[in-house]
Amino acid sequence: MPDRTAVTAVTDGTAEGLLTALYMYYYGNLRPEMVVDGSLPSFQQTLGAEYVFVKTDQISAEKVFNAIESKFSGQTRRCIGLSLLSAAEDKLFDIFRYILLAFKDPKHVDDREQFDFVIRIHKLTRNVGMEAHLLTGFARFKQTSQGVLYAEISPKNNVLSLVMDHFTDRLGNERFVIHDTARGLAGVYDTREYIIAEMPKNLRASFDEDSDEQSWQELWTTFYNTIGIQERKNSKLRRQLSPKYFWKNMTEHQRREHWQ
Repeated sequence: MPDRTAVTAVTDGTAEGLLTALYMYYYGNLRPEMVVDGSLPSFQQTLGAEYVFVKTDQISAEKVFNAIESKFSGQTRRCIGLSLLSAAEDKLFDIFRYILLAFKDPKHVDDREQFDFVIRIHKLTRNVGMEAHLLTGFARFKQTSQGVLYAEISPKNNVLSLVMDHFTDRLGNERFVIHDTARGLAGVYDTREYIIAEMPKNLRASFDEDSDEQSWQELWTTFYNTIGIQERKNSKLRRQLSPKYFWKNMTEHQRREHWQ
């Protein structure tokens, strides 16, 4: 009997696409040995391999989503949500297998670390959660003459929604924009709700700095210099707590070249 050709499920890279693939697993006899994001530039078909292109279906995706909401614990749902925000290009099959296992054993899925994909999901969850947490402390807002607070971030993972959730709680009475320059996305909050939309990378040029903003930046830099005791400088620890790729969007680093 000839070996069965391994099947790769190709999705559009969205959460809905992955949920549609899961629906097809249960109701369409899809048994993939890999799930990939077909929208990535790195995706290439291999001669002789078998591919199933999953057409995202909102109704099918919603059915799987509702099942996840009703059957999975908050911790498991959190792991799925954060993992989907990861920048790891090979994440989808691990998430796919994690969800299948969770349907089989919803109470103990996160204890089943004998499976490599469970360990991977936990690692992705920690990575995304930590980056979002760090950005809530290191995002730097500037007052603009338009009366809007503006901040730029360039995270490795797609954590803009998590950062927006944090600042809508903290700055509920302020209008603000957080611009993810790495992805060309911006979260826009109007004191009632926020939306995330595609924005040009030169969005910053649309906002004029308030006349007092320069003075505030100088004051912040002076404060940072004052508390920075040279004898207690620990660059390794500092990079762990404030990753270097954050620095280009932080006022104190734009003005303190000797730390770079």
